Amino acid sequence: MKKNAFITAEYNPLHNGHLYHITQTKNAGAKNVIVIMSGNYVQRGECALFPKTERVKAAVDAGADLVLELPLKYAVGGSAYFSYGAVKTAFLTGLDGTLSFGAESDIGKLRLAADFLKTNDVSEQIKEMCKCKGFTFPRARQVIVERELGSEFLDTVSAPNNILALHYIAESLRLNAPFDFFALERIGAPHDGMSFSAPEKGFAGAMQLRKLLTENSNESGLIRPYVPECSFNRIRKCIEDGRYIDYKKFSFAAMSRLLSVKKNDLINVNGISQGLENVFFEAIRRSTTLDEVCAFAKSKRYTMSRLRQCCVGAALGIKKSDLTGDIPFVTVLGISQKGREILREIDNNSSTPFVGLLSQAKKLGTNALRDVEIIENAEFLYNLCLHKPEKDFSPYKIKPYIK
Repeated sequence: MKKNAFITAEYNPLHNGHLYHITQTKNAGAKNVIVIMSGNYVQRGECALFPKTERVKAAVDAGADLVLELPLKYAVGGSAYFSYGAVKTAFLTGLDGTLSFGAESDIGKLRLAADFLKTNDVSEQIKEMCKCKGFTFPRARQVIVERELGSEFLDTVSAPNNILALHYIAESLRLNAPFDFFALERIGAPHDGMSFSAPEKGFAGAMQLRKLLTENSNESGLIRPYVPECSFNRIRKCIEDGRYIDYKKFSFAAMSRLLSVKKNDLINVNGISQGLENVFFEAIRRSTTLDEVCAFAKSKRYTMSRLRQCCVGAALGIKKSDLTGDIPFVTVLGISQKGREILREIDNNSSTPFVGLLSQAKKLGTNALRDVEIIENAEFLYNLCLHKPEKDFSPYKIKPYIK
């Protein structure tokens, strides 16, 4: 393990499994843990349940030394875009380090699978299978890996944490980044489930915790055995103050935006391929919620996750061209005492601006203005969809958490 370890996370919310990951990364030899965290929107194509300003506090209190924001335009993309944004952000620090991630397979199998999948021939085979047989991208990839590498490698492209791990490795190799890899075996609850073991050792999936909280918002104590104290206290306070997302509000607000998008503009939305814009356009006009849009647009070729990502991308105005550019700045969300030293080292090694305020990013010139526009638009929408929106809200008031 190198001195600097990078963890990509959403902490939606931060639970015992996340704390275990941070602790085990340090136990393996990392002196500094740098977390690259999704902001107020996450990869499933929805809002984070709690604001990033609260989730970052839990992250730093749980042992993260520096928390950087995963650029919004990548945070709501598919696995490949999400992973690229995370690895590129780590790369832009100019620091040598280790990418630390959870996985269901060992690093040897993951590395072999990543090397196999990065060849152009495999990419073309996957595209052809999707086109001719109507497979989803994940299904086509599974078929090819099982056929070429054997059934023992099937889990590397089907288990949820492995999929992201493969992309982290592939993007690191493609960028020629100075990173090695640390794969921590997932324990306890499965990705979308919950383990009701002894409360003091409880591990729960984030999805199950969100379900418990949204269905029992007046009983936040239900999740107490499965989250560390630093996270539980902030979750409870957010619920008391109404600073958590109302998913019905978000669906309604996003639908309002989608109805104003012209069919010819849908083709420019990331994730919408030729022909899907027609399906989406009709689905939007037949629906009253985002779930209905996805259900109407669903086919063998498109996963529900991809369809939700398309919906959110369109609602936030994120275009395909936005993801082909570079990352003009990196936002600092949280800093520990040790994090100050890490930031000074980054300043000496990186040519990319690391900013604490959106107003600082706005002064960086033309290349940064488009990203600022996307962020500003998205932050106003997020605040509006809280149970109790903050009055006189401005994304320019958001400051890093300094411990």
